[in-house]
Amino acid sequence: MNITLLPDVTLKVQADESLLLDRNGQAFYELDSVGTLLWQLLSVNSDFEAAFAQIVTEFEGEEEELREELYELLEDMAEIDLVAWE
Repeated sequence: MNITLLPDVTLKVQADESLLLDRNGQAFYELDSVGTLLWQLLSVNSDFEAAFAQIVTEFEGEEEELREELYELLEDMAEIDLVAWE
């Protein structure tokens, strides 16, 4: 599955969280460390499976549970037009 990130959104990484900002610099979505890594990986390569494979190596937990959480995150972001997929 290929994920397209909205081009007018930028990622601002802070100490323990990250914010997705609109072009006016206003925050409208907060990401944890897993979500931040997902966004960073998808900004380089839109292939979800490649990003997921990298995330699994860096975070502990059940693979299927992690996959479900990432799908939920992407669905939430799609609802507010941050991402789209094919």
